Amino acid sequence: MTTKNGLYRAHKLKLQRFWRRNVYASSVLMDLVNKSRSANVTCILATQSLSDLSKAEDDNFTQQVIENCNNYIVLRQNSAVNSEQWANILGTRSTMEVTYQLGQQGGATAETGLGSAKLVREFIYHPDDIKALKQGRAFFLSRDSGQHCRVDIHKPF
Repeated sequence: MTTKNGLYRAHKLKLQRFWRRNVYASSVLMDLVNKSRSANVTCILATQSLSDLSKAEDDNFTQQVIENCNNYIVLRQNSAVNSEQWANILGTRSTMEVTYQLGQQGGATAETGLGSAKLVREFIYHPDDIKALKQGRAFFLSRDSGQHCRVDIHKPF
């Protein structure tokens, strides 16, 4: 995996991959994920969508997975529900929303000099951006390091 700023090159992580996780998702696997963190091992759990996880165990299983993982690689999601959920998981940031008042005089529109500015929250990665990701592109978030970026993923074959 390559990133815009070489984010992962600087980290020496022990990784264990679990592909098609929804096939063997269980409380036993969650116990393994929890214990691996104390051994300084990062487990990579992969599934096509968060919806796949809802089939496992019980209704809380998806939330348990989200709570127990600190690193996320999010590829394109076709579902509006899943892309919205991922956008919420990846987080928001503070920004200033500025508005300007316009007025009509004759046939022309001009600024009145009035407006407002307020502090608001916006998605770091908007659901529409998640739905529009091209093949081989993803958003990466590490709660371990507090970093996030867009990444390009290259297949090894």
